[in-house]
Amino acid sequence: MILFHGTSSAHLDGIFAIGLDNPFLTNDFGLASHYANCAAAEEGDPVVLSVDVENTDKLRYDHASMDNPIGFRGLTSGQISDHVASVRTIMGMQHPDWLSDDSIYVPHDQWRVSLMGVGSVWYHGKILPRFITVAVDPPINSREPIVV
Repeated sequence: MILFHGTSSAHLDGIFAIGLDNPFLTNDFGLASHYANCAAAEEGDPVVLSVDVENTDKLRYDHASMDNPIGFRGLTSGQISDHVASVRTIMGMQHPDWLSDDSIYVPHDQWRVSLMGVGSVWYHGKILPRFITVAVDPPINSREPIVV
């Protein structure tokens, strides 16, 4: 599975020397570009990396992005509420054991929910440099469909 990671050119030497430790990854090139621009605001130029994730067992639900969804910028509060309600309904129907009172508690290993909900996941562990390349242009289908 190919995912993306946004970073700054200032970090590339270290990344290509030792890899990425516990990175946040996305299936959306545009979202990775956003994070690359944020990283480059501190120093360097924005860079989007293409990461070949061979071991999906190390992917985790991204609680941070689900709490603060960057991918919803530009949407009205009503559109965000509608999307969250839709995801909540789907999750509740498919996984009633995740529901408690008015909240949903998603297990860490349910990374597909993160990709479907906000387009990002957390990789628990190190990704070695041989699985990382610089993504030059967005691929034609830069957001892979995710089945929960």
